[in-house]
Amino acid sequence: MSIRTVVAAGTAAVAVLGGASVAAAGPPASLPKTQLTGYQLINRFMSALEDADAPRINRLLAPSFVIQRANGTWAVKSQYMRRLPVVDDFTILASHAVYSHGTISVRWEMATREVLPGAAVGTAPAPRLSTFAWTSRGWRMTSHANFNPPT
Repeated sequence: MSIRTVVAAGTAAVAVLGGASVAAAGPPASLPKTQLTGYQLINRFMSALEDADAPRINRLLAPSFVIQRANGTWAVKSQYMRRLPVVDDFTILASHAVYSHGTISVRWEMATREVLPGAAVGTAPAPRLSTFAWTSRGWRMTSHANFNPPT
């Protein structure tokens, strides 16, 4: 079971996190709850990985998705989906989101117990960077980068 730290206060879930039923024709002009939305998006990504829910991950990732890992390896969506990491637990420690013109970028820190294809990842908190774009199907993750823990 994961312990997740809420870093943005909010009274209700942000409607733009839904699927196609709530997606609009164009991106929102502004995103009043940017911090909450950013947190919810990265939490959705990590929860799907922890649940090993490949269909949910596939729906969240944009066709143009690319990942850069701290160990120097990288993958496009099709490669990533063939070899998903195994996430046993995660804790989001902090996040900061920036929104503009249908794109939200989230800089976040997370401690995790996970295994990448072929290698265990250390448990020390490390920075991450994720980008999501608003599409006719709602938010889709276009890129993600893992960094080594600060020294």
